[in-house]
Amino acid sequence: MAGEGKSVTAVRYEHIAEIPEEVWDKTCDELDPFHRHAFLLVTEAAKVENSIARYLLFKNDERMTGSAVLSIFYVDLAIFIGNNSVIRLIKKRRPNFFQLKMLFCGTPVSLGQSNLRIEPGYEDEVIHCLAEEMKAFAKEHGIRHLVAKEFREEEMKTRKRFRSEKFFSGFSIPYMNMEVRWNSFEAFLQQLRSPYRRAVLRSIRKIAGNDANKPVYSVQPISCANAKSFYKDYLAVMDRAAVKLETLNQNFFEEFFTSYPDKAKLISCGLNGDEARALILEEKNELFFLLVARRNARDDEQDSYYNLLYSILDYAFTRRVKRLHMGQTSYWAKARIGCVAEEEYLYYQPLNPVMRFLLKNLSLLLFPKTKLKTPHVFKIDPDP
Repeated sequence: MAGEGKSVTAVRYEHIAEIPEEVWDKTCDELDPFHRHAFLLVTEAAKVENSIARYLLFKNDERMTGSAVLSIFYVDLAIFIGNNSVIRLIKKRRPNFFQLKMLFCGTPVSLGQSNLRIEPGYEDEVIHCLAEEMKAFAKEHGIRHLVAKEFREEEMKTRKRFRSEKFFSGFSIPYMNMEVRWNSFEAFLQQLRSPYRRAVLRSIRKIAGNDANKPVYSVQPISCANAKSFYKDYLAVMDRAAVKLETLNQNFFEEFFTSYPDKAKLISCGLNGDEARALILEEKNELFFLLVARRNARDDEQDSYYNLLYSILDYAFTRRVKRLHMGQTSYWAKARIGCVAEEEYLYYQPLNPVMRFLLKNLSLLLFPKTKLKTPHVFKIDPDP
């Protein structure tokens, strides 16, 4: 093992701008849009959820062995617990009952990403160092709850050291993906089983007309000029949401729209000036569906959200992307067009020993596995 018997130390930074971009990005994976220096500049400048950030570079002597982002902010634990009738009743009587100020290894912008990078062979050393840094940062700010997120199945195999650091694992929120195997919307429709194909066409024709066989939409560049209008309609979506991952502020959209004019686009569809819009990011032949803005739901009249998903699909086909990253919400809508859920996990540590003992034994209630339907969408299931 490359890191066996070797100590790792952390170099702390209060601002990402203190670290040269090429130094930070050297620790990133090849496809890593939400851990890169440019995106962290956006999240820090926006002060989402009034978060407090710290950036860590891990080193073994002069060798770079990893990086991490720490963030302190309030979170609604009902995100993980679920939105059943008991949770809704508690929140109705005590709206802030599930609100906790926590320290995350991650950012306050929830896009399904982990913000911990480790050079293979140094996993145990870096995680030990990270745990010590998290405890010290938490002590500075009076925080009693530590969370490291979001880890995919393959990452969990190399993150077991968290358990030795008194963290316990739990389910986070699944992430929806799609491997793109079609070169046109027509080819995609042909592979759908008839009930799902009829549903797609029924929605498309609410906007595109009775004979339409593909979605009608427009693709627009992003700029600071359209950040405010997108934010306003995004807030309307958040007001309708039963459970919110977080609520981004206008500063985030202004910073992001200014910083990503070449990689990000808006996809719009709808009638009578009442459009639904999706913010998408394209990188290395893969497409990320980030956020949605809809002033009104228009589900009966326009099926606006479904049409937005179909528009993203068609755009992906025209761009010849290999993979769609579709996010952590609206599971059924995405599953019925062939997206597949991928489990994500977290590690949690209450610093109070009694609380840690109690919550560890209640971990399946605190962080339950999300139960999702997996419909048989295609005539012949695509190869895994």
